[in-house]
Amino acid sequence: MKKLVLNTLMITLLFGLFSFDNVKVSAIKEESFLRYTLSHPMHESIGTSKDFICNAYYDNVVKQINKIAIAATVASFDSKNSSRDSHALEVLEAIKYPKVTFVSSSIKDNGNELIINGELNFHGVKRDITIKADQIKSDSEITLKGDFYVSLDKHKVEKPSMMGIAVNDNLHMDFKIKFSI
Repeated sequence: MKKLVLNTLMITLLFGLFSFDNVKVSAIKEESFLRYTLSHPMHESIGTSKDFICNAYYDNVVKQINKIAIAATVASFDSKNSSRDSHALEVLEAIKYPKVTFVSSSIKDNGNELIINGELNFHGVKRDITIKADQIKSDSEITLKGDFYVSLDKHKVEKPSMMGIAVNDNLHMDFKIKFSI
């Protein structure tokens, strides 16, 4: 009897230490997007992807996201100009580097804002970045909205040019990602 009580106590303690309070949640694709803006002195290109995977771990006890990972294929971004999109796939060497990924290493929850540190893998180059995201919470959903910049030079992307003038180095990325919790 004493052994059974001790085993039960050990199991209870183990379940407490290895909590099942973290649940995996996935982005609601219909209400989420990733978008880039590429600037040139004479023109701006915008492409959007709604076809990406974004998973997060949500802690039900402290009510916050503590891990996030995103993967998108380069081909999923649509600028509404098939010629531009084809050229982008060439420049980004989409056959060699078909995916862009981000995996968080730490997340600091400041209430209405998340500070997300992690690794961006773009064009075969991995770089640590920090992303700030506005966080909108309800009882059943969390929406993250934010933006960041990606240096084409640092990711070894040959910058496209128009009329002999290259695009700006910084690719602006913005996003809206909604999760059911």
